[in-house]
Amino acid sequence: MKYLKVYTISLGCPKNLVDTENMLGSLRKNYLPVSDPQKAEVILINTCAFIQEAVEESIETILEICESTKNLPHRPYIIVTGCMVSRYKDQLYKEIPEVDIFLPIGRQNEFPEIIERKFKIQIGEKGHSPLKRVINTGKAYAYLKIS
Repeated sequence: MKYLKVYTISLGCPKNLVDTENMLGSLRKNYLPVSDPQKAEVILINTCAFIQEAVEESIETILEICESTKNLPHRPYIIVTGCMVSRYKDQLYKEIPEVDIFLPIGRQNEFPEIIERKFKIQIGEKGHSPLKRVINTGKAYAYLKIS
């Protein structure tokens, strides 16, 4: 079984954190979390666009990741998702071409298929995708997404 080294950043509200945890859960046991983006094969950034400061933080984070990984021998596959992508997708493709995939919120369920295609691995049975959320907040508590 191939384990992908995945580095995640979840910006903004706890709803984004839940979405990130669900996307990681969709990989099932095919991933290994890493704490250093330079050691990752995949970097997943979940953005926020609720207020202007959140948009600025999201853009700064994306640019910092792109800059810190651009000269690596095996540059990580960078996927950006979340509110900012849903709101500014066309602009983002033009302004930050270093990002491999901009994935709007409404298409986050495609995350495992994107990973399967890119890395040529089988994550799970086709047509059967029960989400198993990966809790990143520790064992004492977890956020519940309500909206």
